[in-house]
Parts: sequence; structure tokens; C-alpha cells
Amino acid sequence: MAVSSALLFGSHERAAAEDISVVETISDYLLGYNEKEDSGFSVAGVNIDTAVRGSYRFWDFGDEFKFEHKTHPDDADFLEGSPGSTAIDKAHMLGVDLEAFVPIGNFEPYAGAGALFVFGRDEHQNDNDFRPSGRGSMVYSDIFPAAPHFNSGVRFYPFKDGKGFLEKLSLSGEVEGAYFEVEHGWNRFGKDDRVKDESKFFLNAGAIVGYKLYDNIDLNLGYHHGLNSESNVFTIGFRVGF
Repeated sequence: MAVSSALLFGSHERAAAEDISVVETISDYLLGYNEKEDSGFSVAGVNIDTAVRGSYRFWDFGDEFKFEHKTHPDDADFLEGSPGSTAIDKAHMLGVDLEAFVPIGNFEPYAGAGALFVFGRDEHQNDNDFRPSGRGSMVYSDIFPAAPHFNSGVRFYPFKDGKGFLEKLSLSGEVEGAYFEVEHGWNRFGKDDRVKDESKFFLNAGAIVGYKLYDNIDLNLGYHHGLNSESNVFTIGFRVGF
């Protein structure tokens, strides 16, 4: 009986140790403490790591998407003058990008691509329509809710070999591009009557300050300015390696 008790106690002890080992392995992965020797992939002998970037963007387009409207043909007999203008001058966005990067000493050249999910619409009653609010003719501009996006740059860890707060700090120079579509027209009786679509490719350059929370999780703040426009973009986001 004593032998059976010892064997039973030993089996419970081994099972508990295995459970603890599994929990520690999952914890290490989520916190980024695993070495990830087999992560990423290799091309021509160069090891390439991967990450997902998520971001919130506040994009100031300036006057790039400002439109002057004409009176709807069905209203032209009794409405004179201009109905005014609409503009998608600012927009809020959520971004998701897949990134590939190559650690080389204190530097990480990287490139990524993904999509921006955009929220932006401008609508108002015609300036030349003096009927009660909600009963007059409307003009609008509306941005397409998804836009392809890419980025490329170099991330630099100036204090990587140090200790404390500064060793986790990174500075990046980056170029990004995005393609947006905006439609504009009239809104009559609650239904959009599109007149035209406008589109533009934006190319921006900027800087990002990052801070490494764990081995595979970064937080970052960024600012980009248009190279082919007067747009300004403010970004806050995160990056998770896998």
C-alpha cells in the first residue's frame, strides 16, 4: 500500500510539473521572452522576421478633396445660385499592416502592406435652398471606407546595448503610401445620387518614435507629411512580432 501511495504521489507531482511547464511556455510566448529561433523565414540566406502593425490615424487632407457642387437639374427651376461645397478635409482611420523586417545590429530595415479603414463624410443642405431643415436638397462627399496602404523604412535602436529605459527606445524614418477614393453628388430623399468619383495616391514621409514593451510588442507614435500633397498624418499604434 505504501508503494502504491508513493507511485500515485509521484504521478501527481509529474503531472503538476508538466502543467506548470505548459503555463510557463504560453506565458513566455505571449510576453515575448521566447527566443523564436525558428520564427520568420529565410530568403537567399537572409533571415526575415515578421510582425503585424495596428494603428489609429488622424489624416488631414487639406483641400485635396474639396468639391464645388452644382444645383440638381430637378431643382434648377426654383433654386438659384450655388449649393456650396463639401470637403473630406479630415478623416479618422484604423490601419492593419503585415510587416517584414531584417534585424542588422542596431538597425531594422522593414517594409509592409495592408489596408486603412476610413471614416469620413461631409453632407449639408444646399446653401441656396431656404426650405426648412431636413426638407431641402442636400449635397455630399463620402470617402470609400477601405484604402490600400504600404510603408517602408528603417528602424534604429540607438541604445540597444544599454540598460534601462533607453535601450527599448527606437527611432524610425519611414515612407508610406495610400490610395483613396471619394465620391460626391446630391442626396435626395435620403438616397445618394452620385455625380463623380475622385481618387488620389498620397505619398508621405515621416518619423516614428517607438518603445518596446516586450521582446515582440512595440508601441509607437508617428507623424508624416505629404510629399505630393499638403496632407498631415498623426499616428498612434502597436507592432506585434510573430
